[in-house]
Amino acid sequence: MVLDRLSEYPSVYAAWKALTAKLGVGAESLRRWVVQAQVDAGEKKGLTSDELGEIKRLRAEVRDLK
Repeated sequence: MVLDRLSEYPSVYAAWKALTAKLGVGAESLRRWVVQAQVDAGEKKGLTSDELGEIKRLRAEVRDLK
């Protein structure tokens, strides 16, 4: 929703700040979701949700093997 409405706001910050109250979620949670969505879409650098899931799975596997 935030990414769809970016054109209505001067910045990503302004968009998530305005939409936080409307969505009833915490500002930091919404900010992190927006950043992760941008990473997943290839708009920002970072680990995608799939990559983070794979790392989590591998860490659990290593923990189990130990």
